[in-house]
Amino acid sequence: MQYHTESSGPDADAFARALAYALNLAQSCDCKDVIFLTPTLKNLDGVPKDVMGSIAIKSLIKKRVISENGVNIHLETERTVSSPKQAIVFAPFVSPKLLAKAIGDFRMVDLVYVPWTPQELAAYKAAHPASIVI
Repeated sequence: MQYHTESSGPDADAFARALAYALNLAQSCDCKDVIFLTPTLKNLDGVPKDVMGSIAIKSLIKKRVISENGVNIHLETERTVSSPKQAIVFAPFVSPKLLAKAIGDFRMVDLVYVPWTPQELAAYKAAHPASIVI
């Protein structure tokens, strides 16, 4: 399944809601893994750091995986790939190109998307009408 927020820009509430939703999906399935997809490590400043805390972000960057409530969160960028065989993909503020790559990834069980621009949200909803708003 695919899920998305009805937001755009640096929306901390939408990011937090989407992350919690991705973690809940992972807890309720057999995979127990979330791939946190981000274009670059620089994109972890701002909203991700504000919501998750600087300690969690620093640990995620250093170790590439952290655990939260029994779920492993794996960091993945455009240039790096993580190891889970199946995972919930959490894709906040990614480009349409990176989003398309995530949607086509064989490891994706479910996708939780947080758009950056209103145009990206509109294009996503048009291309994926079955996606559920969270």
